[in-house]
Amino acid sequence: NSTLLSDLVKDSVITFGYGLDISSEVITLMSHHEADNLKYHYHDLTSPVPPQFVKSHTLEGAIDKGTIDAILSGGKDEEGYRMAVNGATAVILNVFDTLKIGGKLLIFSNLPPKMALDFFNSVVDDVVCVAAYDPNGEEEVKLGTGLKEEAPTTTIDTPIG
Repeated sequence: NSTLLSDLVKDSVITFGYGLDISSEVITLMSHHEADNLKYHYHDLTSPVPPQFVKSHTLEGAIDKGTIDAILSGGKDEEGYRMAVNGATAVILNVFDTLKIGGKLLIFSNLPPKMALDFFNSVVDDVVCVAAYDPNGEEEVKLGTGLKEEAPTTTIDTPIG
């Protein structure tokens, strides 16, 4: 899988990293990167994060780089879509439970920008920004806030990822 977390720790961008994944194979592959300040655990984020992994309200930030998109892509009919939305909502709320007050969740998403912002704002009130890339150019691509008082937005010219 991605070495993003281990690279962030190795480059001293962050001082401690927890990697959670629903795939035990991914955890096995990534475990060779483990160090005193970098841990990987098998966990389904649609369930609350166990305190032995991460205690509530202790992290300053979290990164989702595809989990939410993967869950949302699972809905093929009305019932599947409902389950996908419930699963993605649970992931966001469970991750927010690990964050300190003022902590940030960075979500990398391929959802169309307006759809992403609308969905994330339906789950939590304090979405700080959404960065999205529309490869078809069908929707204006912006980096902006979902806060009640809009901050200036910036158009993104290159893909993220």
